[in-house]
This record gives sequence, C-alpha cells and structure tokens, in this order.
Amino acid sequence: MNTPLVLAFAPIWALTGLGYLGRRYQLLPPSSASVLSRFVFQLAMPVALFLTVSKTGFDRPHQSAAISFAIGALAVGAIAYLVSGRVFGRDRGERAMASMLGGYVNSANLGLPVAAYVLRDTSFLLEVLIMQVMIMTPLVLAFLDHATTPGRSINWRRMATLPLRNPIIIGAGLGALWSAAGWTVPELMTTALKPLAEAAVPTALVALGASLVAAPGNSAARTEVAVLTAVKSLLHPLIVFLVGRYAFGLHTHELLAAVVCAALPTAQNTFIIATEYRVLPDLANRVVVASTAVSMLVLGLVALWLGGLH
Repeated sequence: MNTPLVLAFAPIWALTGLGYLGRRYQLLPPSSASVLSRFVFQLAMPVALFLTVSKTGFDRPHQSAAISFAIGALAVGAIAYLVSGRVFGRDRGERAMASMLGGYVNSANLGLPVAAYVLRDTSFLLEVLIMQVMIMTPLVLAFLDHATTPGRSINWRRMATLPLRNPIIIGAGLGALWSAAGWTVPELMTTALKPLAEAAVPTALVALGASLVAAPGNSAARTEVAVLTAVKSLLHPLIVFLVGRYAFGLHTHELLAAVVCAALPTAQNTFIIATEYRVLPDLANRVVVASTAVSMLVLGLVALWLGGLH
C-alpha cells in the first residue's frame, strides 16, 4: 500500500467537506459555489497555471496515456449515448448530453487539486484539459446546436474560437509561450500574483464541496442518474486501466495519472451547457453531484490499488 499517496487525498477530502458543511449549514450563501467557482475559473487558476507553466514548460507529451484516456472517454460517451436512447428513450439532443455526462471529467475544480496533491505533476492533467476544451467541447456543442435547432447551420467560427475564450487555456498557453521564449517571470510580478495562485486549489475544493448541496425540486430519475454515475465513475477508469495496462503496457506514474483522471467526476460545465441548451439540466445537475460524491471514494481506492502495483 502506498500510504503517502492515499494520504495526499486528506486535504482534498477535508476542504471539500468544509465546503459542503459550510453550505449545508448555511454558513455560505446559496450562490457561494457559483461565485467561488467563477473566481477560480476566471482569475486564480489561470494565474496559477501561468506561473507554473512559465517556469517548467510542458514536459514531453504522455502520448500512450493520453490515447488511453481518450479511448476511455470515447467508449463511455458512446455507451452513455446508446443507453440513454435505447433504455431511457431519449432524443438525439438528450443522448448527446448524456454522452457528455458520461465522458467529460472535472479537470479544473477537482482535477487540478488532485494533480497538485496526489500526482505532484499537472502536465498530464493539462493535456486532458486541453483535449476536452479544444476537441470534445466544440464537438458536443456543434451536435447540440444541430439537434436542438433543426435546420440551423452550425456556427463553426464560434466553435473554433471557443478554446481561445477559455481563461484556463489562455493562462496555460501564455505560460508555455513565456517558457518557450526563455523568459523569467520578474520577481515583483511573481510576488504580486503568488497569493492569488495559491488560493486557486483550496478555493476550488471549497466550491466543489458547496456544489454538492443539491438544490430542491430536482426531478431527474434516480435510475438514470445511477446508471450514468456508474458509467462515469466506475466504467471510465476501468476501461482506461485496461487499455493503458494491456494495450500500451503503461505502468507506474503514467498509468496512475491516466486512471486517476478517468476517475474524476462529471464536470460542472456540463450542467452549465445543459442549462444553456435546455437539455436535461436536472439530470446533469444530479449526475454532477452524484459522480462527485462517488469519486471521493473511487479516487482514493484507485490510488490505493495502483499504488500497490508500483
């Protein structure tokens, strides 16, 4: 058993729990999860990534691990799409939303803290984040555009420029350019920005915990929520493990990084997209909450299991 690896989850569980209790007992207002998440997404996390990447750059691409993760995401997305249609009778737009709920991971609010505390390396997580923002999100949005507004042409320009409007991608991209140019971040600039960067991870976890307090009046079917949560939280990491271990021969840190990222819960952005398109927002909200709660256990078990294989 790799005890230090499992203990690395202690601050994640603690801060998430504090956020949940703070919201549950109304120490935090109803809007706290949204406000804190926006602070992290728009300001703190982009600054943190800029400072980190500008000093270290991007390590060599984790090609096999990234392919393993992508295969897992595509597989569970396809499974969620088929199950949503054949078992629950959903239409095309709803099936596309279910597919996103099954394969789109929370790479920011939970992924980056996990990478910082558990993997001690954000490079692979950044590859996952970029893959989702630059490839998966535009494709899903294009499909939703077409499915929810028959006859409407897809706005490919909006889809293509979507990654350029993502603050986290901008922060990491500027850091990469800074590193590639061989520049050193001025000490004054580092000193001024460091407190904001250090606030990113703990604030993200508190926001995540606060978001677990579900709003009343949500009527999503429990069976469908349970199935999609199982697809995301159990099937996704299992497929990535099997592909990474037996198709690519991954081991030690790369296998751990790929499986841990696959075990991350459904991203909160899926609820925002579902609300924007008015496609299964109740279901999206419930799957985000359920998969996040389940992932707290699954991530620890993955670390315990793979830590013993190293």
